[in-house]
Amino acid sequence: MIAAALRTEIDLFCLRALDRADHGSLARCALATQRLTHGDRLAGAEELPTMRLLAELVQRAARYHPATYLAYRALSEHLVAQVKPSSGAEVAREKAFDALDDLVADPTELPVLRSALHTFCEHFQHLCQEATRAPRGRADLTATAA
Repeated sequence: MIAAALRTEIDLFCLRALDRADHGSLARCALATQRLTHGDRLAGAEELPTMRLLAELVQRAARYHPATYLAYRALSEHLVAQVKPSSGAEVAREKAFDALDDLVADPTELPVLRSALHTFCEHFQHLCQEATRAPRGRADLTATAA
């Protein structure tokens, strides 16, 4: 139930993001965000200011509010499934939503999760803007490839 409600909001955010952002930047940001939610560290070109903010959000959520962490992970998996469609991306996305439903049964948590997801989405949009403006050298291209 919780995942279905958040999935609708995530779908809407992804549609807006796909319409507004440069596809290349969006794909790089989605993959970098996915790595964050998998516990990978930032490296090289990914160390943009907003990426560090997202890393802090993810780390804090993983420690103190696992449901929020799973919502972030579901969003990142959904973004990757949109920009780099594959069966693996679809499976990862569904696992993230299933884990969220398994963990959260209380619908009163939905407003908190929506708010946290909204904050994450705002930071992600800023990240895409930063990534579009950031100078990129040859080394940056390999550092952000997934």
